[in-house]
Amino acid sequence: MGLDVSTLHIAIIGALMFAAVVMGAMRRVHPEETTLTTWMWANILLATAGLLFGWQGKGPDWLTIIVANLASVTGTGLYVIGICQYFGKPARPRVFVPLLVAVMLGELYWLYVEPLLWARIVNVSLFTLLTTGYAVYIIARARRTDVQIAIRFLLFGFGQHVVLFLTRIAGALVYKPDTQYLDPHSPFIAFALMLMLMDVFVVNTSFVLLVAEKLQRRLTHLATIDELTGLLNRRAFNDKARGLIADATRTRRPVAVLLMDLDFFKLVNDRFGHHVGDELLRCFAEVLQRAVRGGDIVGRMGGEEFCAMLPTANRREAYQVAERIRGLAAEVVLKAGDARVHTTLSAGVAVVTAGDTLEKVLARADRALYEAKNGGRNRVILDVTGDDTDDVEIDLEWAPAPAR
Repeated sequence: MGLDVSTLHIAIIGALMFAAVVMGAMRRVHPEETTLTTWMWANILLATAGLLFGWQGKGPDWLTIIVANLASVTGTGLYVIGICQYFGKPARPRVFVPLLVAVMLGELYWLYVEPLLWARIVNVSLFTLLTTGYAVYIIARARRTDVQIAIRFLLFGFGQHVVLFLTRIAGALVYKPDTQYLDPHSPFIAFALMLMLMDVFVVNTSFVLLVAEKLQRRLTHLATIDELTGLLNRRAFNDKARGLIADATRTRRPVAVLLMDLDFFKLVNDRFGHHVGDELLRCFAEVLQRAVRGGDIVGRMGGEEFCAMLPTANRREAYQVAERIRGLAAEVVLKAGDARVHTTLSAGVAVVTAGDTLEKVLARADRALYEAKNGGRNRVILDVTGDDTDDVEIDLEWAPAPAR
């Protein structure tokens, strides 16, 4: 049983329209994802081109050849622009638009001035080859993601496109065809259409998977990261901290908690405004990330309260880190009009002991923090619960905070 060319042609148009509907539905849910809009219109234009190509011999040449090819090359270009948008690469409209104009001028010339079908085939195919080749280049250089299989299939789809149009160019140059209509009995055309149908499914499905992964990363970021400071939010910090405590219990290694609070933060907000308070929180978040060690986790627990979890740190090491953070925080200076805004930090330090939960160790760190506040602020107080009784030796070494 042979492949029916007309049926394959209709199937390609249907697949393109279905892909456009899927992209449009995703776009309604995530309007900020501009790549979905780009690929939706690419599929619409390519489906329109397919409909017009199928009408050749029945409709006017300007519509079934000129407009159809314009829709086809523009749709292919939008595919590539969407790839550029997704991977954060330049779409190069200054190159794309002149190329598009040159292709359409060539189509007009070889249709009306010097009619040459093979020249028009080479003309359009060369544009498609260049644009999809650029897409292959971008995809091949893309960073690794959680959906490498989608990257590979996308690369396969566009790579197949390159091979298909290289073959088309070679065939046009060698055989110089003189008929522009689809031969319903040609096995080569049927095979090419079958490859194109597969290409539509592979490329669009792969791209949907990539966009879905990007949206999932964005949602995960929103769910776990504090928007103002860029640190872990309370829930995400607690989840990671519980894992660290479980690991410390299993391996019998120490782990410490620092609970920190900016002193007189409410007065800063009341006197200078919330925008200055927000900037102060952002600056302290930078200080905190610079002061902790690799492997430590930090988070904003709410308001002006921050927390750090220090794996493998005993009481002395945790105290030294807390003092380093306090010293760096004291060096932060913000300008608010003619005034200069300073801040200090109070902190409570607790070490996880046998049978501790996150809630228990946080409660002890909170009591130490409360003692630091009542003792005059701008100090670190150590919780003395547990067996780690090594002397605290303070060895402070920190770099000056950048001028602001």
